[in-house]
This record gives sequence, C-alpha cells and structure tokens, in this order.
Amino acid sequence: MKINEVFTNPTKNIINEGIVHPEDSIWTGGIAGARAAVANLAKMAGGKELTTIKWDGFPALIFGRDPSGQLMVTDKHMFDKKDGSGRVTSPQAFQQYDVNRGANRSDLYAKINILWPALETIIPANFRGFYFGDLLYAGRLQPQQGFYTFKPNTVTYKVPLKLGNQTNPVAEKIANSLGGIAVHTFIPGIGEADQPLKGLGGLPADGNPIWFVTGEMPVPKIKIQAASTQSVDRELNKYDGAVSEFLGALTDMKAKGIIGLASKYITSKIAEGNFNNMLDGFYKYLGANLSPAANQKLLADGQGWLYKEGQAGLQGMFAIWVAIYNFKLEIKKQIDAQQADSGVQAYTGNDIGHEGYVVGGGAEKFKLIDRLGFSRANFAKNGDV
Repeated sequence: MKINEVFTNPTKNIINEGIVHPEDSIWTGGIAGARAAVANLAKMAGGKELTTIKWDGFPALIFGRDPSGQLMVTDKHMFDKKDGSGRVTSPQAFQQYDVNRGANRSDLYAKINILWPALETIIPANFRGFYFGDLLYAGRLQPQQGFYTFKPNTVTYKVPLKLGNQTNPVAEKIANSLGGIAVHTFIPGIGEADQPLKGLGGLPADGNPIWFVTGEMPVPKIKIQAASTQSVDRELNKYDGAVSEFLGALTDMKAKGIIGLASKYITSKIAEGNFNNMLDGFYKYLGANLSPAANQKLLADGQGWLYKEGQAGLQGMFAIWVAIYNFKLEIKKQIDAQQADSGVQAYTGNDIGHEGYVVGGGAEKFKLIDRLGFSRANFAKNGDV
C-alpha cells in the first residue's frame, strides 16, 4: 500500500499556491529552490528589484463595463460564476444575488450603494473591460487628530493631513473622495486572462470621487548583514545531503502528501504564535492526522521511518525554513521602517508595517509577509492566513 493512500485526511500541496513565501521554497523546490530564494532576497540589496505594496483591502471587487456597456460591480466569486448569475449590473441586483443564495452581507450593501454612482461617472461609457482591486473604504472620511484613518480588514491605515510643513497629497485626495480602492489587475473581458496593471491602467488619478491607489512604491534601500546570509548558508550546507535524500525518499514512497500536511502544520503554528520546536510539534501533528496504517509506517511510537531514516532530513527542512523566514523578516522590517514617514502609514496592532510586499515579477516573484504578525492577526480575525 502506498503511503499517500492511507492519510486520514488526504491533502494537496497547498504551500505552492499563489505568490510564494520565500521560506516555503525548501518544501516546493528542495535545496536548489531554497538557495534560489535566498539569492533573490539578497539581490534586494542592489536596489533594482521591483517591490510593490500588498494592500489589506476587503472585499476584493471587480468593476468595469460589460460588452453591452453596462457597469458591473461584483466580488471575485460573483464574477467567476460560470452561469453568469453573479455579474450584476445594479446595486439592487447585487443584493438580490445574495438573497437568491441565502446570504446576507448587509454591511457591504451600503458601501456598494455609495460606490456604484461614483464608478458610473468615472468609467467612460465606451470603456470595455474590468479592474480588479480591494476596497479600502466607502463613505466620506472625517479626519481625527490630524489623520484620516480606515481599517478595511486587519491592517489599520493612517493618512496624515500633513507631511512636515506640507499638505499630504494623499490626504487631499481622500478629503474629496467617497471611497478608496487599491487596484492591481486588469481583465480585458469575461473569460479572458487577467493582466497586471501598469500604473492606474487608465483610471483617473485626480479629480474624481474614488481614490484609486496601486501598490507602486519607491525601490526600498536594503542592507544585508553578512551574519544573516551566513546563518542561512550554514543551515543549507549542514542539511544539504539529508534534505535531498528526504525529499527523494518521499517521492519514491509516493508520500509527498507530507508536504501538504507540513503546510497545514505551519498554519497551526501561526495561530499558536511561534515557530518553536517545529520538529517535535510536527510529529504530534502527524500523529493526529495520519491514518493508523500511515502512522504505523511513518511514526510507530518513535520507531517509524520519520524518526529513523527520515529524521535528519525532516529536521533540516524545518531548520532551513525558519532560517529563511528570519532572513526575510529582517528585510521586511527595513522596508516597513522606510514607510513610517510616508503619505500612508500602516499598522497591524501597534506594529508599523503593511500587510506585506511583493518583490519581482513573473514566475519568480515572491512576497514578504510577517506570518507571526499580519498572518496571525488575520487568522484570528478571519480564520485565514
């Protein structure tokens, strides 16, 4: 019997979905992938790596004009409905869609009612296509104690009215707005592939009732400490052979479901609030999530494959994962510090810093997120990391 046939809860490898965390590269690409991730992080010191802000808006909205020219405003799931029932063309239809499926998002309907007429005036009648972004606020904001403040999800955003002795241009835009949307993607038409936006992609930057913002930011100035890269290299060199043998054995045994379980285990550690004792904790996690047959082969009360032949490799996986995570976090904190005096300040609890940043482009892009900061707070609020 193959090991992947006897998991209690079979799971796909969810580590590799979406934009990757660099530390997860050890699970998805082995030693070579981990070394590439470390090299990409180190390249940020060159000051040439495209870096964009991940805005923590909610919900994700798609808006634009359909082939007939009617304005559509939907969330992502509505837009993707194969039968087209979610592609609504009025605020009333938006709410009726929820009624038809037995849902009630009463807090959202008022926001949609505010945004709809504003977007109707902004999107030209002859425009075709859709923008994809995240809602930051809807309704006119009032400044308090020298700031405009909004919290669409987990991150709190504070926009100072002044930067030094000068008026903050972002605050001026917010003062005249009825809503804010962080846009990042353009969809040419229904069923067509989406495209990253270049700038605002034709959306007006000024003089309209919606403040549109992108993730664009100045290239951060990063200093890489020699001790930081040496710490990661030490773990990579120490466990190179053991990790390669471990991953090869998982492939041979058809047991790569272990990687999916590792991803879920990491999520549980985020909720717990620490990355201590990763190896021992994973043994306990597997004990509760493997079928009896898999448990007997892999664990066997300390006598199974993961305790014997596989232990050094598994220990190396977690040691390298933590080392890359800590290296990444050093870089993110430098970027956060450089945002402290910008036109928009972001906080998770009392800690300054955006949800995260996306570095690079194409298939090699990766994200910098404090998983014990933002991800943990987001998990506590929404059950999602």
